[in-house]
Amino acid sequence: MGFFCWIKTVQITKVIFSICVLIYAISFLVGFALAPEITVIPDEKTEIEVDFLNIFFQNTKVSFLLIVLTPLTFGLNIPIILGMNGVILGTAVGSTQNVSQLMGLIPHGIIEVPLHLFSAVVGLKVLKHLILMAIKNEKKINYLLINRLISSMFVIITGLFFAALIEAYITPVIFNWCR
Repeated sequence: MGFFCWIKTVQITKVIFSICVLIYAISFLVGFALAPEITVIPDEKTEIEVDFLNIFFQNTKVSFLLIVLTPLTFGLNIPIILGMNGVILGTAVGSTQNVSQLMGLIPHGIIEVPLHLFSAVVGLKVLKHLILMAIKNEKKINYLLINRLISSMFVIITGLFFAALIEAYITPVIFNWCR
C-alpha cells in the first residue's frame, strides 16, 4: 500500500511541476515577444558590476516567497511570481545583442530556474498538507513534513548559493568576453 501511495505522490508532483514549467514557459515567451530591440553600441567596453550577496538574497527571497506565500494565498502567488521571473528572463533573452551573450545566462540559469520551480512545488506540497490537516481536523504537527521542508530548503539555498556565485563571478566574464 505504501509503495502505491508513493507512486501517486510522484505522479501528482510531476503534474504540479509541469504546470509550473508551463506558467514559466508562457511568461518567458511573452517577455521574449515584448522585448525591445536594443541597438545601443557602447563607446567603450564597460565592466558589468554585480554583487554576489545581493544576487543570492534576491533569489533566496523569490524561493522563500514561493514556499511561504503559497499556503497563505492558496497558490495564487505562484503564477504571479513565476510569471514575473519568466517575463524578466524572456525580456533579457529577447533583448540580447548577439547569440553568444546568451551563453552568459545559461551557467547560472540552469541551476536557478529549476530551483525556483522546485520552490513552487514545495509551497504547493505544504499547502496540500495543510488543507488535508484542516479536512481531517488534525492539530498535530507532522514532523515528516517539517523534515522534508527543511531538507528542501537546504537543497534550494545551497543551489541558489552556487548559482549566485556563478552569476556574480563567471557570468560577467562571459558577457565581457562576448562583447
